[in-house]
Amino acid sequence: MTRREVKHFKALYFDLCVKDLEKYYSAANPRGAYRKIQDYLLQRQFSHEQYSGYHSQYKTTYLLIL
Repeated sequence: MTRREVKHFKALYFDLCVKDLEKYYSAANPRGAYRKIQDYLLQRQFSHEQYSGYHSQYKTTYLLIL
């Protein structure tokens, strides 16, 4: 029997290595990756708190976030 995961509000905070972004994402606009992540999370009802911090506006499980 599997245990049901309890839903909670979630907070996501992250940092990306700009040197790696320049190498693997875009040398011309490495910080554009932050914008892509922001757009993705805002479409999924997360609020942008500060810098790279986001809070869910609904209770969810870890599996349902992304």
